Amino acid sequence: MHKALLDMVTTDPDVVSCIERVGNSILLNDIILSENGSPITAKLSEILNPVYKRFFRDALAMSYICGFVAYYIVKKNGIKIPKCVPLGMFTWSVKPCSNKEGKGSLLRYDVRMSQGKDVTVHIYEVRSPVLHETSAYEDVYTPLLGVLNQYMHWKDSEVQCSVSNQWNTSKHLAITERLDLKDQTTSGIQLLDEQRRYNLTGQHNNVIHNNLLRLTGGGVTTSVHDAFHSHIHNQFSDTRMCEVGSKRAVVHIMPPNTEVQELGTMDIGTSVRDNKTSFQSAVYIFFGMPNINNTNTAAAATSAIEGLHREQYAYIMTTKRHMETLGAEAYARSFGVDIDNVACTLKAMPRFEVTSVADIKILWEIGMLVPGDMKRLRTMILDK
Repeated sequence: MHKALLDMVTTDPDVVSCIERVGNSILLNDIILSENGSPITAKLSEILNPVYKRFFRDALAMSYICGFVAYYIVKKNGIKIPKCVPLGMFTWSVKPCSNKEGKGSLLRYDVRMSQGKDVTVHIYEVRSPVLHETSAYEDVYTPLLGVLNQYMHWKDSEVQCSVSNQWNTSKHLAITERLDLKDQTTSGIQLLDEQRRYNLTGQHNNVIHNNLLRLTGGGVTTSVHDAFHSHIHNQFSDTRMCEVGSKRAVVHIMPPNTEVQELGTMDIGTSVRDNKTSFQSAVYIFFGMPNINNTNTAAAATSAIEGLHREQYAYIMTTKRHMETLGAEAYARSFGVDIDNVACTLKAMPRFEVTSVADIKILWEIGMLVPGDMKRLRTMILDK
């Protein structure tokens, strides 16, 4: 399950797209870090902005995968900065807290490092841990469990489809022997058995074969069966290229009294497509994003965005607040200051979107735009 979870979050286009879209919405502008009510210096802000943006993007993905963010502090160019523990270097589960570990909580995330065990890892909870009584201690808990189940159903159906296609690329035959046993006594069964043996080998137990059959192309045999096969292959086998007058053919010789039937192909149905559709639907429901696979036209895209815009924006704002709290905590740990004196502010993408000149006209008419806004819009539109 752990490998499938990482594959889904790091390689599936729909999941990666949703995480990137949320990240783009909350990390569109520069990060504002303040200490004791005053913004940090411009020089330090210039250094920390790209660092914290990268940190937030990694933290965002981890929060969806794990329900928490595992990070550590490292010194780079004399400045302590936070970095997320790379995915795949640890496993995790939910464990009841002891009296010393609890600090008011009954459950905690237990992170077990596979490498780099000497690193001090800090845990920031994005989602409260949930203890599943029926699950084993080693089981992985993830908020994406419902989406992951749909993903595994889809991948299983793809494997089944691939196996079916491999089966269908070959011809499958059912060969049966046609029997007509008129005398059902012991002698009759023995006679039938002797006849079948003669048909297959060209020899009979009670007949001495002193006559040799010369095979075409050299060699002799006492078996009628071998002589027959040698003659057929000599007549139709040819190693030359296919050309006019060529006798090249592939000959399949079956024993007498056999029936050959071709088996039908496997019907793969629509399970792959249906499971993929169910998975994609689960992805966009979880992330609160409009399904870009359904927005084939501009009208459909606008309709979908307007219908989900309010809920989507609320979801983005909630995620933004989590990242702001995480940023303040990471900054306080890095510089050894009280977290209550630190503030991290992210300026998310605005709720309303200007999609045409008509939108600008309406905003100007209702007085929402000032001359400075119009100047910036002119710069954006005319690129000058």
